[in-house]
Amino acid sequence: MDLRRLVGETSVGSRFTVYVKPGSKDTVLKLERGELVFYTEEEPIKGRANASLIKHLSKNMGIPSSKIEIVHGVRSRVKTVLVRDLRGESLVELLEKIVVS
Repeated sequence: MDLRRLVGETSVGSRFTVYVKPGSKDTVLKLERGELVFYTEEEPIKGRANASLIKHLSKNMGIPSSKIEIVHGVRSRVKTVLVRDLRGESLVELLEKIVVS
């Protein structure tokens, strides 16, 4: 699956949409049926699942968490994530390294 179609550029960085499944047995980012799905052990209580997503992306992509922001869907399972100061192709390359098929 080509991740390029899932990543879009903005004036401040690049963004992508991810579906979050809290309360999972593992914490992993997968590509399923053409969509990014983030499984986290955390529950959706007091922003813990959101924090887990940002921490996972930051740690595995080597980007400071201060540059990663959930810009839409904070209280939803479908989230839009913005990575500041990163061009689309660079984000695609980083996602390809951490996404499990």
